[in-house]
Amino acid sequence: MSYDSGLLQRCLDALAALHAAPVRHRNVFGMRGLMRGKKMFAAVGDESMIVRLLDAEYAGALARAGVRAFTPGGSKLGTWVEVDDSIIADDPELREWLEAGLRSLE
Repeated sequence: MSYDSGLLQRCLDALAALHAAPVRHRNVFGMRGLMRGKKMFAAVGDESMIVRLLDAEYAGALARAGVRAFTPGGSKLGTWVEVDDSIIADDPELREWLEAGLRSLE
């Protein structure tokens, strides 16, 4: 299992500030998945994170630099995107991606 523990803690801190609790995390896709209830909305890896998006937000996200479709095993997985760590290096951007993931649960 390989993930950036510092990024995971930043995610948990941001989610607490957003009053997004209860959020739990567990191992998934070789990353650390962030879940609300039984649904995962994001996961932290070594050099990136993946985020589940609403259909309406997916195409716009893919047009951004450092964002690509999440393709485990070479196949696109729904509206999941992979976001490079350089894009989420600052807390405001990280929070935006987490908020987008949370919206996908609604």
